[in-house]
Amino acid sequence: ENPSGRKGKLEDIREHVEKAEALREKLWFSEEEKEAWKLDGEDTLKSIVKEADDWFDEYAIYLEGDNRRNEARSCISLSKLKQIVYEANCIHANIGPSCSKITRILGQAESWYEKH
Repeated sequence: ENPSGRKGKLEDIREHVEKAEALREKLWFSEEEKEAWKLDGEDTLKSIVKEADDWFDEYAIYLEGDNRRNEARSCISLSKLKQIVYEANCIHANIGPSCSKITRILGQAESWYEKH
């Protein structure tokens, strides 16, 4: 657990996972022993990276490019936006500009909805 409550950057977490894998390859253990050898917290970091990658894969259509110029993406429901932001916030990493972008879009949509 992170006592400060701050989320690490996804790219930093990904780098730590890659370093752990590189370190494992340098061990003089047998392949079976290498496979069993894990750094403390490595599985947690791997699961965070996988969770973020899955989120990006699932919602790529809403996250990439300019949503204002794409008819297929411009008609997303408020509940879908809430779901995307909720799932992003559940990931224990700072996933960067994509999360900020979709959170801002949700805020704008909620504001528009309240006015109309």
